[in-house]
Amino acid sequence: MVMAVRSIPTADELKQHLQIRTYRRLRQLSVTEHDGRLHVTAKARSYHIRQLAERAAHELVPSSQLKLTIQVEVFTPGDWLNDDELTASIDTHRFATQELSS
Repeated sequence: MVMAVRSIPTADELKQHLQIRTYRRLRQLSVTEHDGRLHVTAKARSYHIRQLAERAAHELVPSSQLKLTIQVEVFTPGDWLNDDELTASIDTHRFATQELSS
């Protein structure tokens, strides 16, 4: 019986794989190698993205050679919209509300 030996990807290969599998939704993504282990740190906007990242990392790297630290951040619309977009979003919502109530 021949067993397949899985080679460990480089930090850059893992980073690229994580970006693809999470649809580039990880922020502040960093992948480094230290003491023979790959260390991944990132921030995600949802638990779903975090799960995608964890699954993608484990597709390429065994748990014994991986350290994952992915922080999920709760956000408000002001965190991801600039002031002009936020104002336009609020104005659009007010207009839609006025139309419905008229």
